[in-house]
Amino acid sequence: MDDVRLGQCHLVDYKPGLSVALLVCIKRGPSSIKLDSNSLEEALLALSKYAVDNDEVIHMPRIGFSTSDWYGVERLLRKCLLSQDIRTRVYYFSKQNKKSMSKRPVSVSNSNKPGPSKPTETIERC
Repeated sequence: MDDVRLGQCHLVDYKPGLSVALLVCIKRGPSSIKLDSNSLEEALLALSKYAVDNDEVIHMPRIGFSTSDWYGVERLLRKCLLSQDIRTRVYYFSKQNKKSMSKRPVSVSNSNKPGPSKPTETIERC
């Protein structure tokens, strides 16, 4: 895997109007795997440049290995994406039994007047 390094953002055109981004931010040690926040920030900054240049909306799952990871990720999303007025949607998938999974959308806005020009974070519970 010499073609990827921590902090990179790889974009793949999936179909017209839809690209998939791979953010390389998981650091593997001899006995552990962890989310590297510096690498995530670097990858998110690259993604934000692409999103601004192409007027894109970011959709992503909630990431991290623990609750404390998520709060750090959330701060980086606000710093790298929402501060640039990039519309961002984060999807939360609960750890319920797959047979009983239900979709309960929850929306959170960073402003009093959400709209297309304002950054919005939407969390969908599935």
